[in-house]
Amino acid sequence: SGTPNEALTNENSSSINKHGTDTWIIRDENATAKTVTQKFDGSAFIVEKGGVLNINNVNLFGKADNTAEAGGIVYVKKGGEMNAFGATTFKGSTLAGESTKGGAIYIEGGANVFINSDVQFEGNTATEGKDIYAVEESNLSFSGGTYPDIAYGEG
Repeated sequence: SGTPNEALTNENSSSINKHGTDTWIIRDENATAKTVTQKFDGSAFIVEKGGVLNINNVNLFGKADNTAEAGGIVYVKKGGEMNAFGATTFKGSTLAGESTKGGAIYIEGGANVFINSDVQFEGNTATEGKDIYAVEESNLSFSGGTYPDIAYGEG
């Protein structure tokens, strides 16, 4: 519980789940990128059906040797939505298993994800899609810029 930043910095925390039509906004109002460091295994954010996660101007540092099988930082479920803007960076999420998908972001079929051209991906690893894994029937769109490492396939 608590704000997303509090939960992410809690070493004993489990993933933060978005339910229903709630919207989370994680941003820095002063245009200086804040850093949020994940210190637990699993996805830091799980966006469920009807939920929205908006990330703006934030450095999201994933966990090394994360035991999650998919979506080390963000897991977007069917009917969920994630939007990333500004100087946002998804960094350092390394999934440790033998068959992992989406080092930083995993997108289920029927989910919507938009990534702005300023968003960066650095040092993420997974066996498929070191940065992003998008399941068929998902909606992943970019506004340009440098494209991350993406794998497309079945769930």
